[in-house]
Amino acid sequence: MAFGRVIHLYVGKFAVGNLTSQNSKDFSQFDIEFEVTRSIEWYDNEATITIYNPSPEAINFIMSEGNSVLLQAGYEDETVGNIFVGQIGMAVPRRVGSDVELVITCVSARGTFYQLARLNCAIQFDSSATVKKCLQELCDYAGTALRAGSQKELSQPIETEFCISGTFKQAVCSFRDNILIPKFGLHLYFDNNEMIVVNSDEKSIEVEEITLDFKSGLLQAEEIRDESLNKVNFADDPSYYLFSQSEADEPSQQKKPSKEIDRTRKIHFTALISPKYAPNVFVRMDSSKGDSYDSVGSMAIKGDFIITECTFRGSNMGSDFTVECDAREVNW
Repeated sequence: MAFGRVIHLYVGKFAVGNLTSQNSKDFSQFDIEFEVTRSIEWYDNEATITIYNPSPEAINFIMSEGNSVLLQAGYEDETVGNIFVGQIGMAVPRRVGSDVELVITCVSARGTFYQLARLNCAIQFDSSATVKKCLQELCDYAGTALRAGSQKELSQPIETEFCISGTFKQAVCSFRDNILIPKFGLHLYFDNNEMIVVNSDEKSIEVEEITLDFKSGLLQAEEIRDESLNKVNFADDPSYYLFSQSEADEPSQQKKPSKEIDRTRKIHFTALISPKYAPNVFVRMDSSKGDSYDSVGSMAIKGDFIITECTFRGSNMGSDFTVECDAREVNW
């Protein structure tokens, strides 16, 4: 731990899940450095985790038995939670001078239908567990974000013990059909990146939103104008610009119709690391600093945005402990 930073790294067997049990090992005592990418394109999700000077036993376990990885990060006085859940794709131990490094490259296969549909698990919730706690545990197991909103039902206990053994998909559907719908009137949808709780009218969802400014963890923010892939300049007549007709054939009095560029506002920001950042999470941004650049159209960014990709970088030895996010503006 450094400067209040908390990093937990668990490695276990994929078939029994990523829980901190006898089937997984805790590697948090070693010096750890990581870079994690999570995107709305789930196939881009990956992590590179470096363990410095691991014990011979740790190396042998990862090289021979370890399959699944659970990486948690945050600050000790705030939220510490999952920032990556996935499988080991490659592990390479190597000597670097007098030191040893074990580099683990991981893929977030838990977030795909293929793996979740075939993943056997055993789920048990006490009757005192709240709806949100149960849903959060399911999401943590799958490595996806919970889009639960702020409905009052989420803070209620489920009031009956829930147990199931089967595939992950069966567990989620059973919890929805036996607990959420009959007891609370809530409906549930699940995809590769998020679990969505829908209100009883089946038409609306209350979404939680991160409020972010320089007092709440924002480090840097900038707006991005990127038209490198913009294709509106041909004005519905690409053949003219491909030299398939001469300029003489073009009536001089006619002008090409102009098109207004429909540009989605995009931003890139850096903040203190927290598990609350994830693809499809909403952020209310205010990067004003109280200077002349805060005027509209200048440097200050204010508005509502949805995260499309986030990259976590950090270690328990110092240096970076941040999350960088790309986001696009949304209109409520």
